Amino acid sequence: MVAVRILPENSKAAVVAIGVSIVGCTLAIVAIDAAFRTSLTTQYLATFAQQPAGLTPMMIGKAAMEELVGRLLLEGGMLTVAGLALRERKIGPWLLLAIILAAQILILLPDLAAPAGVTEWVYDAVRFVGPGVLWGWLFWRHGFVAALLGHTGTHPLLDPALHALLGRPH
Repeated sequence: MVAVRILPENSKAAVVAIGVSIVGCTLAIVAIDAAFRTSLTTQYLATFAQQPAGLTPMMIGKAAMEELVGRLLLEGGMLTVAGLALRERKIGPWLLLAIILAAQILILLPDLAAPAGVTEWVYDAVRFVGPGVLWGWLFWRHGFVAALLGHTGTHPLLDPALHALLGRPH
């Protein structure tokens, strides 16, 4: 049976994974947004035109809710159901990935509009699903607190970086 963890079993490994995730996710999103700069929506650009001091607390709260509802309840529930269905067998990597992807897509549905074209579809998949898979892996590997700290801990670094990149006309 699958046990959904709240706290990590190995704190040192979790701290390293959280730190690497925060830095890696921030660098990846900045690179993605730089690459797709000309096709970003005006609403997205307006979000990061705000000063990070006002934006970051809101984004941290949103990230915390995504982790609580999406990761702990939704992904945790799917992992538990899969674990019960498999009984004593382990959840394989492909089923794990499918559960993490399904949970992340369901988390995003209320916030994302239907992509207007291939470019927007690719951007949404890389920009929003990619980081969610990372938080889903942290949840699976190190527990809810690691995913929560990784996701919420990214915004104090990411938001000022995106403000610098996107907050003024280029």
